[in-house]
Amino acid sequence: MESQAVVSDSQEMDALNQLFQNQLLVNQVPQSVWGVLLSLSPNDYKTVLLERTKPTRSGNSSHTSSSPSRSTSKFGYFIGRHKSCDIRIQNLHISNRHCLIYRVESEGSDSEAQTGSSKVYLEDTSTNGTYVNGERVGRNASVELQDGDEIQLVRYQPAKDMVYFSDRFYVFQNLDLHRSEPCLFKQSYLLADQLGKGAFAQVRVAINRVTGERYAAKIIDRNRITQIEKRKKLDENFRVETSILSRVRHPSIVQVHGVFREADYMYLVLDLATDGELFDEIVRREFLTENDSRKVLLQLLLAIRHLHRMGIVHRDIKLENILLDDKQSLRLKLADFGLAKIVGEHMFMKTVCGTPMYVAPEVLTVRQAGMYDNLVDVWSLGVMLYICLCGFPPFSDEMSPPPMRDQIISGMYSFPSPYWDSVSPEAIDLVSRMMQVDPKNRITVDQALAHPWLKARRTKGGWTIDGLNFVVADPDITEDSQRTQSISAESSQLNSASRLSRGALSPLSPALQNRHHFQPQRNAPLPPSSPPFANVDVQDSEIIFASASVSDSEAQVCEYTTAIG
Repeated sequence: MESQAVVSDSQEMDALNQLFQNQLLVNQVPQSVWGVLLSLSPNDYKTVLLERTKPTRSGNSSHTSSSPSRSTSKFGYFIGRHKSCDIRIQNLHISNRHCLIYRVESEGSDSEAQTGSSKVYLEDTSTNGTYVNGERVGRNASVELQDGDEIQLVRYQPAKDMVYFSDRFYVFQNLDLHRSEPCLFKQSYLLADQLGKGAFAQVRVAINRVTGERYAAKIIDRNRITQIEKRKKLDENFRVETSILSRVRHPSIVQVHGVFREADYMYLVLDLATDGELFDEIVRREFLTENDSRKVLLQLLLAIRHLHRMGIVHRDIKLENILLDDKQSLRLKLADFGLAKIVGEHMFMKTVCGTPMYVAPEVLTVRQAGMYDNLVDVWSLGVMLYICLCGFPPFSDEMSPPPMRDQIISGMYSFPSPYWDSVSPEAIDLVSRMMQVDPKNRITVDQALAHPWLKARRTKGGWTIDGLNFVVADPDITEDSQRTQSISAESSQLNSASRLSRGALSPLSPALQNRHHFQPQRNAPLPPSSPPFANVDVQDSEIIFASASVSDSEAQVCEYTTAIG
């Protein structure tokens, strides 16, 4: 069964259709294209489309007995340094005419060739050698190319005892073969390295077979969930996540490029962040400077503001969900919308979910308070900023008693010496304002953008940080003058109130003597006395959510995140 994009209402359908219009898939390529060379060279990701109608420029090339004897025509491409080559590579290790890739059709009509009677060959015409799957072809010899074969144009050793490496590296894609693939995702994407794996899903690098562009593909195995009702919930929440991501367009938010649903698997094609998670970068550096923390926070504030204006609350902001495009400049993207929820301007949420270390107090007390709003994202950003500045979390079971749940509910965090001694009072003030236990007293996203520590300033089309060569594009930059005047007034008020005395800060907890012992923990578990969260066994989630007085429909988003985690 051919895969379909996941759609619901007309608005969502339009958004998802636009995704596929922006993607060049195998079924959109003219039938005359019979193959693709995907370049895997680090600095060159261009692909080469191979068409059956283009003959070699050198005429008939000699080929050995390994070439088919019943061929009636040969079409192909020369690769080499010479200006007459179809694919020209300027490198002294490449021969003038290095190799020839061609397609041979057996005797018969062109329609017979369409059914698979044709074959693709590589003929080695080089001096230094051409390699297919690591094996040298041999000068003037030919080898039949199979789909997925890896082609190296040269191997050489720059120094003794160094491993061989490739100057040019291709993967051959047989489009005639892939056109018959019923799964639209498999037809159009080549799966490469695995980036992560959970109980019901994995994330892998996905390469577009036609363009060579690289993405991250979230692959959800529906067969791992045997109960029909739970599978329906998984499908529905996959639809929710894709609905959210298909509507969002922001430079600091992961963008979805394709959505596919099969009988057994669901696929979400997303931006590929090449430098991993912010979590790992902070572990590597131990903590971030204030300037680097400013870069991180500005991007995330703009991303969250964009979401909130669209009526979307993320609800799971954490270091592991912040992906880095460039770890040197700290260009990032907010990811993982499994817990996100679409709400109206005056709507509140009642679901107990989130990641324990980052969750807001009102989420923990939702059974008593009854509701919470989008300010839970501001709290989570405050926790994240705290970790960025010092390298360890404000709350942890390692600091019990009391348990982490009670620490969060009571706002029991401090800025202990010596770790915070070099952090400015303005930075501490902003963290404190973002981590106010009572959401009524908590700073808003717009107020955080106006805080004097951030030093953020609007420019044409974006935001910059005073004193830094760092600009963030912002699609929401055009806003009315009233909002601009309001933020300016807030900035003045915050500036006059942002001076704190270090003597007023809470003393160092005895359990926090070793800073490195309290680095942020990935998906830290909850203490037994804590309420349920998304990181529970999916088989037990319905019972747990029922005990928390959360409706079944509200628990679905949390259960979905458990399933794909």
